[in-house]
Amino acid sequence: MSGLALLLNGLGYAVSGSDDADSKTLDILIKVGINILGRQKAENITSDIDLVVYTAAVKPDNPELMAAKEAGIYTMERAGLLGHIMEHYPYSVCVAGTHGKTSTTALVAEILLAAGLDPAISIGGYMRDGHNYRASDSGHIVLEACEFADQYHKFHPLVGIILNIDNDHMDYFKSFDNIVKSFKKFANNIKQGGSLIIYGGTEGFEEITQDLGRSVITYGLDSKYDFYATDIYYDAANETKFNIFNKNVHYTNISFKLPGRHNILNALGAAACCHTLGIASDHIKNGLEAACGVKRRFEHKGYYKGVKVVDDYAHHPEEIKPTLHTAKMICDKPGRVVCVFQPHNYSRTRDLMEEFAGAFYDADIVILLPIYTSREGDAGEVSSLTLLGKLQENGINAMYACSFDDGVETLNKLLSPGDLLLTMGAGDVNLLADQLLA
Repeated sequence: MSGLALLLNGLGYAVSGSDDADSKTLDILIKVGINILGRQKAENITSDIDLVVYTAAVKPDNPELMAAKEAGIYTMERAGLLGHIMEHYPYSVCVAGTHGKTSTTALVAEILLAAGLDPAISIGGYMRDGHNYRASDSGHIVLEACEFADQYHKFHPLVGIILNIDNDHMDYFKSFDNIVKSFKKFANNIKQGGSLIIYGGTEGFEEITQDLGRSVITYGLDSKYDFYATDIYYDAANETKFNIFNKNVHYTNISFKLPGRHNILNALGAAACCHTLGIASDHIKNGLEAACGVKRRFEHKGYYKGVKVVDDYAHHPEEIKPTLHTAKMICDKPGRVVCVFQPHNYSRTRDLMEEFAGAFYDADIVILLPIYTSREGDAGEVSSLTLLGKLQENGINAMYACSFDDGVETLNKLLSPGDLLLTMGAGDVNLLADQLLA
C-alpha cells in the first residue's frame, strides 16, 4: 500500500491514509507530503475524498471502508487500482509466482533502468535505492503480481511471468488445483499479442499453457528450455558466474552478486522477459550485473561479535530450503548456520507442517519464535511448539524462544565467531537482527 501511495503521489495526486501501527514506512510517506491521519477511524473519511483504496487484508467491517460506502464515495481494492494504472502503459510487465516475485520484479526493473527506459515500478519490497516504487509516465511499468485472493486477476499485462507454483494461501485457495486454475486465469489475462514467460518446471505447466493463444517462452537450467544457464560456478567473493543461452545460441555471460540457484532462475526469467520487450542483451547483462537485491532477501545486515548476520523474508518451505542451502554454501567453515525462524500465519503453519518439518536440514541450529500473524486469529490448533516437536523428531537441533529478548539471550549463549546467523520469516523477525546488532 505504501508503494501505491508513493506512486500516486509521484504522479501528482493528493494522497492521504492511515494505519493502526506506527512504522518507519509512515515516516517515509510523511516526508514526501502524504497526509497520515493516524489510526483507522470513520472520521478520517471526509467529503473531499474522491476515491478510497483498500488492501485485500482489510475486512468489510473496517470503520473507514464502512464510512466511505455510507458516504457514497467510490471504493476500490488495491489491485484494481494498480490494474487501472497499468492500462495507461503500453509496455507492462507483471511478475507472478508463489516465490521470488519481489526479487524478480527488481531484476526486471534493473534491466529497464539499464536500458534507459525510465520505468514506473510497484514492488512488494525495497530496492537498493531504498524505494518500493518509481513514478514515471514513460510507457514502461513493472508490477509485482500477488496471487493472494486472486488480486492479480485485475491485471492485463503485455508480458506476464510465472516463476513457480506451490501450495500457499490455502486458507483462500483450499486446493492445489484451485491455485493452478488461478494462475491459468492470470495467463489468460495477458493481452492478445503478448507473451507468457514461465519456468519450464512449473507444476501445472501443461494446464496453464494449453490453448493459451499467447507466445509462451520457457526458462530453466536445462537446454530443453528457451532460455537456460550453463557453466555455473561461484568465485572466491561468492559471486555467481554463468552463461545464458537462448534457443541453444549463446546470449550473454553474467557475473551475478545474488547467490543461490533460485536467483539464477530469477535472472533467467527477467532476461527472457526483457528480451521479449526488445531490450538488447548488453542492457540485460548490465542490469543483472548491477542488481544488488532487495531488502529482506538474503540481506547482509552486519557483523555481531564475529558472526555474519543475514536477514531473509523466506516463510514457505520451498523458500526456506534454497535460502538455507545458500547460507550453508557461503558460511565459512567450521562456522555454523544458526537460523532464527518466525512462522507466518497459523493456517500456513498448520497446512504445511510436514513440509516445514523437512525444510531445515541445512541449518545447524534452529530457534523458533512465536507465530506472527497479519490477518488471522489464533484458533488454538497449532503453535511454534508444534513445529518444534516435528523438527526435533527429524533430528534437527531446534529450540524455542518466547520473545525477541529471549531469542537475543539465547543467541548470546550459542553464537561463536565464524557462524552465520540467519533471521528468517515474513513478519517482524528482522527487528530481532536489528536489536542484536544494536
